[in-house]
This record gives sequence, structure tokens and C-alpha cells, in this order.
Amino acid sequence: WEYWPEDHPRTLVIVPSKELAQQNADKLARLLPDHLHLGYYSASVGQKNPDADVIVATIGSIANHAHVLGNIKIVIIDECHLLNTNGTGQYRKLLNELATYCKFRTIGLTATPFRGNGIWLTDGIDPLFTGIAHEVKMQTLLDAGHLAPMVRPVDILTRMDVSGIEISASTHDYNLHTLSERVSQYLPAVVAETLQVAVDRKKWIAFTPTVENATALSALFNLSGVRCAVVTGETPKVEREFLIEQFRSGQLRCLVTVLALATGFDVPDVDCVVWVRPTVSPVLYVQGAGRGMRTSPGKTDCLWLDFSDTTERLGPLDAIRGRSKRKPTKSGAPFAICDECGSQVRPASALVCPECGYQLRVEEEKQFSGASNSAVMLHQIAPKIRRYEV
Repeated sequence: WEYWPEDHPRTLVIVPSKELAQQNADKLARLLPDHLHLGYYSASVGQKNPDADVIVATIGSIANHAHVLGNIKIVIIDECHLLNTNGTGQYRKLLNELATYCKFRTIGLTATPFRGNGIWLTDGIDPLFTGIAHEVKMQTLLDAGHLAPMVRPVDILTRMDVSGIEISASTHDYNLHTLSERVSQYLPAVVAETLQVAVDRKKWIAFTPTVENATALSALFNLSGVRCAVVTGETPKVEREFLIEQFRSGQLRCLVTVLALATGFDVPDVDCVVWVRPTVSPVLYVQGAGRGMRTSPGKTDCLWLDFSDTTERLGPLDAIRGRSKRKPTKSGAPFAICDECGSQVRPASALVCPECGYQLRVEEEKQFSGASNSAVMLHQIAPKIRRYEV
């Protein structure tokens, strides 16, 4: 508004959920000049005001209604890691249609500028974004007191074995059906250990692979005397709002979810995250842990209870980075060289040379690593110091 006062630049802020719409609108209302009008375009909020200077819209409500918005100069997409990089989806449909009515700039905001497979949002078949304009390091926010650090207990005894579970090509994560069956075996032990380790923590949020797991975990917590409820994508709107409000007010000690609360859920005084969701997705890992990193009066940190090998597999939260999409090479399949006859042996994992019968290697028995005490933040890693006599 300072740079283009004569253009009266109207702004569209797109969010994925009602909760995020209300959070964004609340914070924007505090920042905007008095002469600018803030409005919603969201069926879940119950308001549709396409004429406001700043419109906070849920993507489900606005996706097919670009024609009602008028002249928009700036589009801000919150949680922009939800966009496909292949040019499809609700977001791209809205932007493509809006571009036929006006010229605008698009800005994305996210804590994880990559997709679930770790590939940058600027990479792909038809990415919307061309680069990262500005980045704030997690350590910078921690040092400034804008985030609460995650801490781990001395030891986690319950360790989920996910060996043998396939990675789905569509989700780039563990096969949900198999994972759910495996996780269900560990739920009683998870509850027993959480009750012991998190006894001094006031507000817990737990993540599971499926609704079935979430329901079972919540039932076990309730049987143990912990007031707990389940909030998922299947939870009716009115019930969802009621349960979240009970959680905010302290009437519920724990909320169990699948993905519904992984992004944008803002209850600052959550001081324990119970991770019952083995994953290879850096987005799930960072977004889920982030629910416990909000600051709140009297809160010094958040307890991270990882009952899987996720922390060990993906590393400290503040070291997670995206990667470029790997380009196919023309070098052919990898091979091993036989030390006996010099033949190129394919596949490279072969145990015996097919030409001369020489044993290339001995198959090692797979060892399950399970959960570990790996650092969840970079500063928790002790520096390696080598000393030399002079």
C-alpha cells in the first residue's frame, strides 16, 4: 500500500482451512491501516465478501469463483507447500482463471518449501514459484524467542519396527494400510510410556497414520485417565470446533489427529508432541513438530516423543532442506566389478558373479534400528573435538 497508493492494490490471501483463515485475519486486522477493509471469502467461516481490500479465502470456497474477485494485485498463498508442482490442482485453477481478469503477483509462505518427497517447490513439471525470495532460519527465530525448542527425553523404550513396509509411489511415504496395522501393535506401550515420561506436561498433541489408529490411541488414553479426543478430516465441523475449543481451554489434555492438525494448527501452549506416525516425509515431520514450537507465557520448550525412527532418519528439524529433482541419466544400470574375472555384474547388489561363480559379498542380516535418541535440534548435537599432542 505504501508503494502503490494510487493503484489501491487489493490483496487475496489463500489458506487451506477455516482455522488458518481466522488466524490470518486476526493477525492482519492488527497490522492493516484503518482505512483498509478486511473480509472473508469462506463458506466454513460463514462470510463471503469479495469486495474487501484484503480478502482471506479458503481454497475450497474460492477455487471456482475467480470471476467475483475483481481487480487483484497481490495473491498470498499460506502453506504453499500444498501446491502441486505439475501445474494442476485447485490453486492453479484459481490463479489461471484470475489471470484472465487482472495482472497480479503471487507470493507463497511456508515453513517447508518442498513437497512431501523433499523436492523444492521451484522444481517439477510446471512449478508456480521460480525461487525463494526470503528465508528466515529456524535458529534465528529460536534465538529471537519466536519459537520454543523441542527437547527429547533421555531414552525412549518403545520402538516401532517399520522394516519391510513399502514406500508408496503416489504418496512418497509408507504404505498406509500396512503401516496402520504395524503401529496398532505398539499403541498400549506408547500410552504407558507417554503417561510416565510426559507426566508434567499440560497439553499433548499426538499424530497417527490413520483414523483407526487415532481412535484406538484416544480410547487407551481415556482408559488411563487422560481426557483425550480425536480430530481428523472426517470430524464434523461443529464437533471439530467444539473439541478444539475444549483443548484450548484445558478441558482436554490431549488431541489425537492424523493430518488435520499437522498444518497451521495454532495452540501455543502445546508442550508435548507424541509422534506415533513413522514417516519418510520431511514435510510431515517438520509441520507436525511445528505444532509444539509456538511460544506461550511460562512455556520454555516442548517435549518431543518420537516412538519411531523418524528423527534418526530425517535428522534435526532445523537442518531439514529440500532437494532438486533427480534427472534421469543415460549411464544405464549400476554394476559391480568381479574381483576374480573382471566382469561387470548386474545388478550391483548381486552376491555371486554369474560368469565365474566368484562370491562377491556375503548377505548381511538386516538390523532394525528403531527409535533412537538422535538430536531433534542442531544445538543438541555435541561437537566432535579431536585433540593432538603438540
